[in-house]
Amino acid sequence: MSEPEIEFLVGQMILTDLRGIELKPEMAELLEKGWVSGVVLFPGPEATPVDVRRLTDQIRAVCSHCPPIIAIDQEGGRV
Repeated sequence: MSEPEIEFLVGQMILTDLRGIELKPEMAELLEKGWVSGVVLFPGPEATPVDVRRLTDQIRAVCSHCPPIIAIDQEGGRV
């Protein structure tokens, strides 16, 4: 197995946090290369449903290899 294949397979076991409502280039690159399989969203209280939808659409757009895992940490607060 080649090193890129191993990096991809390991990355498919990793979720990372994404704070705010902007997909930064560094995070987009991790998702695009498959080095992480998805994100846990922490959009913050200022985020609207439209903001979250736009963000999830951007995440899906950069993940061409397989559908990303998109989760949210709610813990009883307003999300």
